[in-house]
Amino acid sequence: MKDNSITLTQQQLAELIASLKPPADVLKGDTMPYGSYLLKWFFNHTEWTPKTKETYKGMIDNHINPRFGDVMMSDITFEDLEDFMHEKGETLSPATMEKMQSCIIKASFRDAMRQHYIKENPAEYLRPLRVHNKTKRALKDEELNDLIRVSHSHRLGYTVPLLLGTGMRRAEMLALTWEDVDFATCTIYVNKDYVSTAHESLIRETKNEGSVRAVSFPSYLVETLRHIKERDNHSFVVSQAKQDKRIEPHNYSRLFRSWCKKAALVDVTPHSMRVMYCTIANEIGVSLDTIRRQVGHSSERMLITHYLKQRTNQQQKDAARLMSDFMIHRLIVA
Repeated sequence: MKDNSITLTQQQLAELIASLKPPADVLKGDTMPYGSYLLKWFFNHTEWTPKTKETYKGMIDNHINPRFGDVMMSDITFEDLEDFMHEKGETLSPATMEKMQSCIIKASFRDAMRQHYIKENPAEYLRPLRVHNKTKRALKDEELNDLIRVSHSHRLGYTVPLLLGTGMRRAEMLALTWEDVDFATCTIYVNKDYVSTAHESLIRETKNEGSVRAVSFPSYLVETLRHIKERDNHSFVVSQAKQDKRIEPHNYSRLFRSWCKKAALVDVTPHSMRVMYCTIANEIGVSLDTIRRQVGHSSERMLITHYLKQRTNQQQKDAARLMSDFMIHRLIVA
């Protein structure tokens, strides 16, 4: 009987195996589309917050993938990326452009280089984008009075002096439960945020490690907060009227905008109360380190650069009079 089996010498077997391997100079990026790599890269970043994930996914789906999703990674050049950024600069804000370039494009190609998907990084020499953030201004005395006046009659009007008197972020205030408030020591314990994504609102850890802190609040708020707690009989410091649920972040911002509209205020947000807190506290002599710890910043530089606004002597006097009980003594000397 004839044996039809194929026999290979050791040398032939070695040559066959070698022929099945890609050439040594072929990189994974030669056969992998950038969109496929981005998908893998995106899901590997488990440390991102839901809000960050939503932002980056939107940039990838709406801007990057339509242009480069099907292009092999090794085929993307510096010129391609530069043209893309120039094109997007016609419609996107500088802040969005900078985030997309630095946090997604540069970061992903840098990781691809490290993982040997590509031989050269086409994003390495993209020029940093200059972002001019909107200048945060300190409200004038009459503007602050107008805001307090138009919001006072609303059931959530107390949130304006609460933000103003503590320097908390909107997300921190909306996350508070009454268990976080110590009336005896005028202290609020900040340890979480309440934020919105496109699909849901959720509780998350605070913005950074330094944001977990004990916040002092002015003694004039004690009676107000006690009244709110008894009136609503809910679990949350800022709650819905008929249900024991937190106020949605978007709904609170909408309400705040309506107050600003009634008071004819422009470019004022809940964050403006945080700026005012830092500005007034600095003007009445509170140390930068105390202000930094109160508002949860990691450095005094952030305060000086973005939060401490220069005002006229008359504005300083008016603010000091208006907020005469702005700080309790133990905060000033802390």
